[in-house]
Amino acid sequence: MQLLAFFFLEVSMKTIFSSLVFLILSSLCMTASAQSYVDNARVLQVVPIMQQADCAQRNNTGAAIGGLAGALLGSNVGGGNGKLAAVAVGGILGALAGDRVDNQGNNPCARQVVAGYQVSFEYMGRVGIKNMQYDPGVGSLMRVYVTVDPQ
Repeated sequence: MQLLAFFFLEVSMKTIFSSLVFLILSSLCMTASAQSYVDNARVLQVVPIMQQADCAQRNNTGAAIGGLAGALLGSNVGGGNGKLAAVAVGGILGALAGDRVDNQGNNPCARQVVAGYQVSFEYMGRVGIKNMQYDPGVGSLMRVYVTVDPQ
C-alpha cells in the first residue's frame, strides 16, 4: 500500500511539474505574439516603377548572308595567299554590313516595362511607402503588419 501511494505521489508531482512548464511556456508565447498584429491601411498613391526591358535577341540572318556575299566577292580578288586574305576580309566586312542593314532602326532596348509599384499608404495618421509587385488601387485597403516595440 505504501508503494502504491509513493507511485501516485510521483506521478502527480510529474504531472504538476509538466503542467507548470506548459503554463510558463504558453505565457511566453502569448506575450511574443501579442506584440504583432495585422491591420488595414488606406492606399493614397500608386506609382509604377519602370525598368528597361532586357535586350531582344538580334536577327543574325543579315550577318550570315552578308558574310557569304563578302566572302564570294573576296574570292574574286587576288591570287594565292592574297586570295585567302581577301576572302577573310570580304567575309568579315560583308557580315558587318549585313548585320547593320538587317538590324537598322531596331533598338531592342528602348522598351520600358513595369517592374513593380511604389505604394504610399496612410495608417493611423502616418504615411508609409512600400514597393509591391501589384497595383492595389488608390483608395483601397491593404494589409499592414504592425509590430509594437515597447521602449
